[in-house]
Amino acid sequence: MIGLIFGETSFPIEILRKVKKKKLNYLIIDLTKSKKFKKDKKSYSVTIGQFGKIINILKKNKCKKILFAGKVSKPNFSKIKLDLKGIYYIPRIIKASKVGDAAILKEIINIFNEQSIKTVSSVTFNPELSLKRGNYSKIKPNKKVSIKNYSVESDWSSASYLYSIVALSGIELNLSSFKSNSLQGDSKISKLYENFGVKTYFKNDEIIIKRSKSHRMKKFIELDLIENPDLAQTIIVTSLGLSIHTKLTGLNTLKIKETDRLVALKNEISKFNTDVIIDDKSIEINNFPKVFPENIEIDTYEDHRMALAFSPLSVLVKLVINDYGVISKSFPEYWTILQKLNFDLEFDN
Repeated sequence: MIGLIFGETSFPIEILRKVKKKKLNYLIIDLTKSKKFKKDKKSYSVTIGQFGKIINILKKNKCKKILFAGKVSKPNFSKIKLDLKGIYYIPRIIKASKVGDAAILKEIINIFNEQSIKTVSSVTFNPELSLKRGNYSKIKPNKKVSIKNYSVESDWSSASYLYSIVALSGIELNLSSFKSNSLQGDSKISKLYENFGVKTYFKNDEIIIKRSKSHRMKKFIELDLIENPDLAQTIIVTSLGLSIHTKLTGLNTLKIKETDRLVALKNEISKFNTDVIIDDKSIEINNFPKVFPENIEIDTYEDHRMALAFSPLSVLVKLVINDYGVISKSFPEYWTILQKLNFDLEFDN
C-alpha cells in the first residue's frame, strides 16, 4: 500500500495513472482546494494542518510508504486550521520555513519517518525524470580566479515566439546576443522554422530572422520534438495560423508541465474551428476554416507558454489572452516588445 499525497498541477494525475497501471494498492491524501480526486473511492480530502488525520488514515490502511506529487502553496501559519498533531508539529514546520521551502518538505518527511512511514521519490514511477549517468559531473573550484567580461547569450526558447511572429507576418527582426554555436537545446528553433520559410542569418552575436519570399509552404509537416518539447506550443500555433496540416511527436513530458499542455492546446485550438487530435505523446491539427473567428478568448491555465505561444496569432485575428500576466515567469517584458512592434494591445487591470 502506498499513500499518494497530492497537490495541484497535472503531475499527480500522471503519477496516479502509472500507479494504477502497475496495479498497486494505493490511497490518496487530497490536499487540492478543488478536491480534484474526490471521485476516487480511495481518496481522503484533508487540509494541510491535519497531520493527525493524515497519519491516522495512513496507519489505519497499513500504509508504510508515501509519495508527494503536485504543488501545495505555503500557507499563512497564523490562519491555518490545525488538529492536535498539527499543533504539536507546527513549531517545527515554522522553524523550517525560515530556511526555505525545501526545508519545510524535509521536515515533513522527517515527521512521517518518525511514524515509520517512509517517503519514496516520484522518480519511482517517472524514471525519465532522473539524471542518467554522464548527465552530471563533479567540478572542483579553481583557486586562481581571474576577472573577465562575458556576454551572456539570450534565451532561444523566448526567441521562438518572435520566430512565430515573423512566420505569420513576414516582418524582419534583429535579435541580439545569439550564437550560431549555441549550447542551448532550443537553438534548434532556427532550423525548425525553416519549415515555415523563416531564415536565420548570424552576424557576430546577432541574428536576423526573416521569411523567404520564394519559400513554398508544405501541405504537411511532421516534427519529432523529443529533445525540444517546450517549442511544441509555439510551433503548433504557427501551423494553425498558416493553416498547415501538422503533427508533432515526442511530447511525452508535456502532460507534466505547468499544466497538461496537450489537453490545453486541444481546448484552445478547437476554438478556431480546427480539428485537433492528441494522445500521450503527440498532437496533430488539420481542416482549418477559411476565416478564423474573432475575439476568441485564450485560456492560459497558469502556464506562461500558453499566453506566449498564442499571442503571435493576433497579427491575423483579434484575440483575448486571459491572465496575460502569467508571462512574468519567463518573459516579463514580452508585451512591451509587442507594443514596440506596433501590436495593438489592450490590458484589463
